[in-house]
Amino acid sequence: MSEPSIIHCVALTDQGRVRLRNEDCVHADPRSGLVAVADGMGGHNAGDVASRLAIESLVSALTESARLVDAVAEANRKIFVGAQSWPGCEGMGTTLSAACFLPPRAQLVVAHVGDSRVYRYRGGDEGGELTRITRDHATLQDLLDTGVYPPDQARRLMPRSYLTRALGIEAETTIDLHTLAVREQHLYLLCTDGLTNMLSDAALGDFFDRLHEGPLVDLAAALIDAANARGGHDNISVVLAMLKDIGTLRGA
Repeated sequence: MSEPSIIHCVALTDQGRVRLRNEDCVHADPRSGLVAVADGMGGHNAGDVASRLAIESLVSALTESARLVDAVAEANRKIFVGAQSWPGCEGMGTTLSAACFLPPRAQLVVAHVGDSRVYRYRGGDEGGELTRITRDHATLQDLLDTGVYPPDQARRLMPRSYLTRALGIEAETTIDLHTLAVREQHLYLLCTDGLTNMLSDAALGDFFDRLHEGPLVDLAAALIDAANARGGHDNISVVLAMLKDIGTLRGA
């Protein structure tokens, strides 16, 4: 008999209102504890190929008990090789944000390349707190990090941001890693920039404050609907995950 799930998770993706196809790919598996989003880029169908290959490679490597960072590195290698050899896929790449729950120590390991984000929401009786875990690998974020310009002015100076790091562009890439202690009432959001370009962090926090106690699928759908209502300029992907039972995760 298989073991019961230790987390609740849901993954939704939407084409949006402008793009002709969806080049995002999502994954949420409550049994393995792996959740991920990827946002592909490239001409023709190459973005779709890159994001799908990233998720498939990640899942396959972790099935073989690889560490998350090694699984992401292997995904990068496969996309890079494919971009060099497959017709129509030259220059393809993808973002990837992945998180994996580790049962023995009640931890979450996050691996991140690109500008798809990971957030943590901490619920509470007096209101919640939404924290961005990842840093965008993008030209706008580099400008913001200088501290010279306030966010609104920086966005006016750089209305379009470009990735500074992605899977598949180079034979090797730097992968950001974070290890987080998992607690009850923690809810994790992984999303592509089709959501965050339409909704500010403050707006996301408001959605979590109002809807975090309901079904995760309702919160995910509400976020996608809100991004579409504001224009839906890009594909929109949302993955949500939280603990079902902290005692189960700790092996109690």
